[in-house]
Amino acid sequence: MYFDRYTEHRMGALHSPDLEHWTDIPDSIDFPEGTRHGSVLVVSEAVLAGLLAQPNP
Repeated sequence: MYFDRYTEHRMGALHSPDLEHWTDIPDSIDFPEGTRHGSVLVVSEAVLAGLLAQPNP
């Protein structure tokens, strides 16, 4: 599970094999500088180009 450690100005992560027992794994994650609130996902260059080509509302 990824989450925003808002007061620490960084992202956090927990791992659970069974959704009952959790381990903090902050050294196992790497987010781009400035990542805050919301979802983060990796997309291909083609997907990024398609998104950037969309008109701004």
